[in-house]
Amino acid sequence: MAQVASLPHVTDIVSPKDAEGIERILSTMDALIDSREEAFRRARIDLDGFRERRFGPGSDGIGGTDPNDTFGDVFVVLDDYDDLYSRDNTIGDRIISLSSRGPEYGVHLMVSAGGWIHGQRQSLLQNVTARIQLRLADPSESQMGHSSIESREAARRTLNRPGFGLTESLHELRVGVPALADPATGELVNITEVGERIAEVAGVTKHASLQRLPQRVELKAILEYEAAHPSGDDLTIAFAIGERHQLGPVPLKLRESPGLMILGRQGCGKTTALVAIGEAVMSRFSPEEAQLTLIDPKTAPHGLRDLHGPGYVRAYAYDQDEIDEVITVLAQQVLLPRLPPKGLSQEELRALKPWEGCRHFVLIDDLQDLRKEQTYPQKPPVGAALWKLMERARQIGLHVFTTRNSANWATMPMDPWMRFQTSAKVAQLYMDNDPQNRINRMVRAQALPPGRALLVDTDDAVEGVLVGIPSTLATR
Repeated sequence: MAQVASLPHVTDIVSPKDAEGIERILSTMDALIDSREEAFRRARIDLDGFRERRFGPGSDGIGGTDPNDTFGDVFVVLDDYDDLYSRDNTIGDRIISLSSRGPEYGVHLMVSAGGWIHGQRQSLLQNVTARIQLRLADPSESQMGHSSIESREAARRTLNRPGFGLTESLHELRVGVPALADPATGELVNITEVGERIAEVAGVTKHASLQRLPQRVELKAILEYEAAHPSGDDLTIAFAIGERHQLGPVPLKLRESPGLMILGRQGCGKTTALVAIGEAVMSRFSPEEAQLTLIDPKTAPHGLRDLHGPGYVRAYAYDQDEIDEVITVLAQQVLLPRLPPKGLSQEELRALKPWEGCRHFVLIDDLQDLRKEQTYPQKPPVGAALWKLMERARQIGLHVFTTRNSANWATMPMDPWMRFQTSAKVAQLYMDNDPQNRINRMVRAQALPPGRALLVDTDDAVEGVLVGIPSTLATR
């Protein structure tokens, strides 16, 4: 496959061991399908209409289609699907999903395998529109034709030489040799020079390349871009760039996700992400619009203790009893009164004025270090006063952002903080984690460098992101 890398049509070639590259390709295809689905709906066209508008006679190359979509038909070529599926069946299932959704929007899949696919993977075959069977190691597995006996006999007669195979009608097939000849001399062009010669004759260069997240991005650049390109939504913050946003800022829509759970192993950058969120809040809102409550049981250097802004920090706490007091006061004296009292009639509820005041952003670093329920002396879990209010967060202007060490993955769902945040349907940010763990049915966790993460939104859509480095760390 590497021999065709120089062709102007080829965006990139990714090794089966390059998990990031595979994820990047699939994320790009998912984003393209999603954008075309919306664009086709708005323009009331299908794929044929899209092709006609963009490439038909007299077209300017856009033809009223989405100018941000710079592609025509896109082909994802996968060599040895069996091998990839055996490495990671979650990725294999995503490829099956791509083969189902993609063709309607001009995204096609071309796959090779060492033999006919069986079991759960066989659903891939149901989505293909053309099949080629070359010489099989076991001719009895032939699936061409309508008669199994005739099919097996034809498969046995297939020459045991590269490129020979069977058609659906059991006729002999021979695949053409992928070679280019010089028209002047008739000599074959060296395979490594084919791409260069085609580009020269056609007068084109590479149309696109696979973009990957950089190793580092400063939060300042993200915030400056957001300020220069406002989204129109007054309730979003951006603290990271993402693969599905053309490596641009990823807006966290606080109406849809009033908070965020950040999960990862030690040293993955969870605290840095929390500080970046705090700086993004201060950049987006005034002190009259947003107040920060910072909970920092470890008081880590370059963490929440260094996050400050004139008039923004309502409270900072690190002692367990002090943390509980700060959270309880916020919950009972500020947030609870924003909910309607019990026993009101429909008319009284309609007559209620909406709550007034600022939004409250509670940033908690290292949830696992907060004190659990204590029997002697009797003490409730630290911060329990906030739990049930998180389920009503959208109604009362509450936004809870937490980090948690994910070393004990199996026990995380039992954490009450996580249970109530999950109930509130907030997004999750999975940083460096054990790839053996599943985030959802289609996606596994990944081993990632510091700052990198998988953002899972409230619709379970997954995007690879890179967290911006906050000002407290930008000069290091």
